[in-house]
Amino acid sequence: MRLDTDEFIRRFLLHTLPQGFFKVRYYGIFSSRFRKQYIELARKHLIQEQDDAQQEAIEDGKLTWEKQHTVWNELLQIISNFRQPNCPQCKKGRLHFAGIVIITPKN
Repeated sequence: MRLDTDEFIRRFLLHTLPQGFFKVRYYGIFSSRFRKQYIELARKHLIQEQDDAQQEAIEDGKLTWEKQHTVWNELLQIISNFRQPNCPQCKKGRLHFAGIVIITPKN
């Protein structure tokens, strides 16, 4: 790219700061010393803010239904990914998951 001298100097001077100013490259959460801790803290605050906004929307009636992840789905996922152990009696056969039994006390 060819530029006139005046245009080159104009474009070059766009990158220089006025007198008395200085460039701060990393400040705040991006400072190099505590970058990981500050970014993790910022993520936690953002998640908390989203949760608070969602809770306010539910309380205000703007959001009325939300799908809940249940413990049973997590348990089923863990069980299905678990390596099947050997039988404790014969030490040869494999144990297979048959299901979850819930026993409720009689009143």
